[in-house]
Amino acid sequence: MDFLEGFLLGPVWSDTEYETRRHTGFFWLIGWLTFFFFTWQILFPDRMMGWMLLTPSLAVILFIILLIGTPFISRYYYRFNILYKVPALLIHTVKYGLVLYALVVYALQRVTFDRSKLPDDLLDYINQTIESSTGLFSGWDKGLGMLLGIIAGGLRIALTFIFGLLALTVLPALMIFAARMIQQLIDWLVHRFIYQEQE
Repeated sequence: MDFLEGFLLGPVWSDTEYETRRHTGFFWLIGWLTFFFFTWQILFPDRMMGWMLLTPSLAVILFIILLIGTPFISRYYYRFNILYKVPALLIHTVKYGLVLYALVVYALQRVTFDRSKLPDDLLDYINQTIESSTGLFSGWDKGLGMLLGIIAGGLRIALTFIFGLLALTVLPALMIFAARMIQQLIDWLVHRFIYQEQE
C-alpha cells in the first residue's frame, strides 16, 4: 500500500519513503507490460479492439483533466477511510493508464500488419540484410567474404531486434516518468499557491 501511495500520490502529498528509493524495475515492468499488450493487440486485433473506444486525443484530454483534478483528491487522501482511499488510488491509476492507452492506440493506428505474411516478411528481411552485409566484403576472398557477410548480417539483425525491443519498452516507461514529473509540478503549484495561502 505504501508503494502505491508513494507512486500514485507523489512526494507532495504522500508521507511514504517512495521517493528516497530507486524504482527502476517498476518502470521496466510498466514498459514490458505495455509492449506485450501492444504485441498481443497487433497479433490478435479482433480480441481486444472492441473496448478501445477512446481516441488518443480524447484520452489525452481526460488525462489533463485528471492532472488538474487529482491534487485536490490527494490533499485529503489521508483523511479518508479505506472505502474512499481505494477509489482515490484507482482514479490515479486510470490517470496514468490513459497515458499508456493513448500511446498504444496511437501506435496501433499507424501500424499495418498482416500476420499471415509474417514468416515471409521475416525471411525476406533476413535475406536482404545478409545480402547487403555480404556486399560489403565483395572484394575479399569469396568464401571468407561470404562468411564475414553472414556474421555481420546476423549481428545487424540481432542489434536491430535488441535496440528495437529496448525502444519499445523504454518509451512507455519514459512516458509514465514524464507524466509523474508534470503531476508533481502541478501538485507543487496547487500546494504552494492554493493550500499554503489558506493556512
